[in-house]
Amino acid sequence: MDIQIFQFINQFAGRWPAVDNLAIFWAQYSGYAALSILIALAAFNKGRWFRVSLWALGAAFVSRFVATELIRFFYDRPRPFEALDVTQLLSHSPEASLPSGHAAFYFALAWFLFFVNKKLGAIFLIAALLMGLSRIFVGIHYPGDIAAGFGVGLVSAALVYYLHKKWYSRG
Repeated sequence: MDIQIFQFINQFAGRWPAVDNLAIFWAQYSGYAALSILIALAAFNKGRWFRVSLWALGAAFVSRFVATELIRFFYDRPRPFEALDVTQLLSHSPEASLPSGHAAFYFALAWFLFFVNKKLGAIFLIAALLMGLSRIFVGIHYPGDIAAGFGVGLVSAALVYYLHKKWYSRG
């Protein structure tokens, strides 16, 4: 089913330059915009938002560089462009695909922000979802990779949020 969903989404790649360019932006560059917004929040709202931003980045780093790498150590799933005939709009190294490191990082960031501020977190969750869908569209991830990144990000953010709450409730 993962392959069929991937093929359904990826079949639209390469048909309309404007859509392709939008997908490439979301897949490759939207994360920089999200980080810029987070840095701006921290810079212009010193105090609480600076601390929240650091903890959110901590959740993202745990998700991407600990949990994702641990999973990839035990399970080396080839990327779609290695296993299937795809329309690939972005080049990518042929490394493990599951879970998506981008999805794990940005969903962890978004979930942590959601736990702190529902409206801001919802905006970041939508952006992370668009990034994930775009990474399927451009041919470098399966839907299951994005879903796994979503789950890894959620669990990592929940764990770091728990530590955050425990740390700041000590007094």
